Order: sequence, then C-alpha cells, then structure tokens
Amino acid sequence: VGELVRSIRNAVEVADCKVFATASNPQALAEAERRMREAGIRADCRLIENRGYDVGPFFEVLNRIDLSAFDYVVKLHTKRDLLGVVNCLPLMGASWRKKLLRFVSSPRCFAAALSLMECDSSIGAIGHGNLVLGVAYDYSGIDWRKVEAALLTLGLKHPCLREGNF
Repeated sequence: VGELVRSIRNAVEVADCKVFATASNPQALAEAERRMREAGIRADCRLIENRGYDVGPFFEVLNRIDLSAFDYVVKLHTKRDLLGVVNCLPLMGASWRKKLLRFVSSPRCFAAALSLMECDSSIGAIGHGNLVLGVAYDYSGIDWRKVEAALLTLGLKHPCLREGNF
C-alpha cells in the first residue's frame, strides 16, 4: 500500500486529481484509506467485489462516474509477487509493479507523462514499453465474443471491443 500511496501522492503534487481507490477486502480498504488520509490524499474509496482481475473494479468505477468531467484517467494497480509473462518476458510481481508505476515514481516523471499527452494528441496511453502490446501483437487467437461477454459480465455499459478492432 505504501508504494501505491507514494505514487498517488506524486500525481496529486502535479495535477488536480480525483482519486478513486478500490479493494475487495474491508481491512485492505481501511488500511488504504488510513494511509492516504495520513498522506493528505482525499480519495473516494470503495469496497468492490474482486472479479475481472484488476480491470473489473476499474470498469465498475468508470461506470459510476461522469468521464466527461476528466481530461485524463490514470489507472494504478498493485501486483503481488506472482510470476507473469508479458510480451514473452517473464516478470515477477515486484518487477511488474515497478514498471507499472514508473511514470508516477516522482512528481517530475508524472509531469513529463502529462506533458507528452498534452503535446501529442495521437498518444492515447502511456506505459512501460515491456508492458504495452503493440500493433504487431498477434490477436488472432482471441475469441472476441468471449471478450464482449466478459465485459458485459463486468458491467461495462457499452462494450468497446469489436472483432479485430480496438
């Protein structure tokens, strides 16, 4: 929780941020609320069922807010020390988490990320290069009907994926 709170603090030092935090465990949510309060971070904290990995709670929050009120959406999430493979690279949770949080590792890094988005409207997302699936990624094995069904199950109001088209 401490690493995530420091990352959020770095973001709020640079920009006027509305912070939403989710957890599926009441004790974890209470701990996150306490730590953010101690760091001077105001957050809308919600207990949400853990379904859909890290994107389920994210979609649930997106469905509850007016997205037109925001210029940017930043999604931060913790990764436990589990082995994962992204872009054919094995990553342990701590390594994955450090890569995920690099753009908010300091106020300067977050300011640079925002500056990139402001200066180039063709940039739609910022993330560590090892974790981004590019256009060369082979999506041919994906059953898009299952993806849409999963999104509907997660409560996404308007599924945004169509076969072969993001």
